[in-house]
Amino acid sequence: MKGILSDTVSMQKDNSLRDNMLSLFLLQGANYVLPLLTVPYLVRVLGPEKFGLIAFAQAFIQYFVLLTDYGFNLSATRLISINRHDVEKRSQIFWSTTWAKVGLMFISLLVMTVIVFSFRRFSAEWPLYYLTFMVVAGNVLFPVWYFQGMERMKFVSALNIFIKTISVAAIFVFVHHQRDYILVAAIQASGMIAGGLLSIYFVQKIGPLQFLMPKPDLVVSAIKEGWHIFISSVGISLYVSSTAFVLGLMAGNVAVGYFSAAQKLINAAQGLVSPVSQAVYPRISALAAHSKDDAIRMANSVLIWLGTGTFMGCCLLFGLAGHIVGVVLGNNFQPSVAVVRWMAFIPFVVVLSNIFGVQILFTFGYAKLVVNWQIPTALISLLSLFIMIRFFGVIGAAVNLFVTELFITIGFIAISSMKVGYPNVSFNKI
Repeated sequence: MKGILSDTVSMQKDNSLRDNMLSLFLLQGANYVLPLLTVPYLVRVLGPEKFGLIAFAQAFIQYFVLLTDYGFNLSATRLISINRHDVEKRSQIFWSTTWAKVGLMFISLLVMTVIVFSFRRFSAEWPLYYLTFMVVAGNVLFPVWYFQGMERMKFVSALNIFIKTISVAAIFVFVHHQRDYILVAAIQASGMIAGGLLSIYFVQKIGPLQFLMPKPDLVVSAIKEGWHIFISSVGISLYVSSTAFVLGLMAGNVAVGYFSAAQKLINAAQGLVSPVSQAVYPRISALAAHSKDDAIRMANSVLIWLGTGTFMGCCLLFGLAGHIVGVVLGNNFQPSVAVVRWMAFIPFVVVLSNIFGVQILFTFGYAKLVVNWQIPTALISLLSLFIMIRFFGVIGAAVNLFVTELFITIGFIAISSMKVGYPNVSFNKI
């Protein structure tokens, strides 16, 4: 009887993981693939300059998305996963995290205002930056971390697909001229706000929460919990988000247009594989709390299957780059072909980075070592970015991004091998 109950619980967990993974695939599809449908239209209507201006604004605002995300997408997800059956504890985590994010949002708004009205490069287009900042507010309202920790992502996916579909349709209906670039920002931001507001309803659908005004010490505790992850995210942003931003400052909006159009193709490919790592993170965290071997066994499976599939997809992306750019972006974006080829294998490298850095090192308590490797590497990358753009333009930006991702991943693999004994152990246990 005990064995039957154990098998039943195991099947329920497997079904939950599959449902969560499918939901995350749909969510990422809404985040990357649906907007990608508008790219062929927007690059032709707006042209490289205005398309690049929007991408530059998004890269700038991404710093504030990073600040408000802080590290909660991993730290709060982990805590919710561990305490999902304790309503009071779950409620404390939810409200302390939410209020922390709201406070960080107002700090972000203040900082952005000072920057925008201090430099002509920004103040000339101030409506664009404030409209794009609405993405930050929508992101704060939308507690994806909570749904992910509860492994109940189907609600989020359904809502996100609905909102993104409306946003895509609105772009085709209302954007017809180059001067309509400001509408693109307004439509995208409005969708984020609407999605965030509607998500509040689904929070209560998956399990009641107690309304709590968190004590300041709980908010501070939430911030401390996410500190190392936040610093790690800062390191990532220094070489990911900063690439388009620095390119815009040094080479202009047209160069950003070529780079960002290529990056959207890479992000779409990457968005097809990241749901797996997102779905398994709370499960690996829960397993690691009881059994290191079980957690490593699951990481092995993800490494082999996801790594192999991603590598094959990257090979196709590299080989077909010319055809893909021609069809999706058009003849005006031929400089993007070389950019796509240089970045084609980034999704594969990022998969390895996530498995060794997040699934293994974060899970087993080595977040500080991740940060200690990532931050110096990111600072060196930022310095080299200026040099590469100065001498090689948009191609230099792409090369710098790929080499940085590769170097960071090699470091994660080395640290994981030394501290956890992974990937040197347990492959025979898959």
